[in-house]
Amino acid sequence: MPSVTMKEYRQIVETMGKVMSDILLNKGIIGMPWHIGDIFLKKRLNRIPVTDVRATIDARMKIYNYNEHSDGYVYIPFWMSPERRGKKRKQWCFSAFRATKRRLKVILVNKEIQYPDFAMVNKKAKDAVNANEQ
Repeated sequence: MPSVTMKEYRQIVETMGKVMSDILLNKGIIGMPWHIGDIFLKKRLNRIPVTDVRATIDARMKIYNYNEHSDGYVYIPFWMSPERRGKKRKQWCFSAFRATKRRLKVILVNKEIQYPDFAMVNKKAKDAVNANEQ
């Protein structure tokens, strides 16, 4: 069995990350193979406003960034895994590349794509299935 060098492994991982980022930003959801869940853009309201560091330093007082381009909502990549609950839930976390987060910001500011709230869609689908079983 041929071994893979660290350089080749890193190139494979970076290429796969770019492919997944493109799919996530274009469709808003990625179905993972082998039934290990979905990665989607979760829409949530920021309860604690984020401080704008540059404006705070310039004004010498706290300036908050309220995300006016998205009405105060924040979109974060989220991995909904069937194994997420339990002792080993930390291994099921997903963190996007910084470049993906920057591209997502540009898409939201320019309002190029309107992403549905997949978390609510999944919740409603589970509620509908539970209602049919009763």
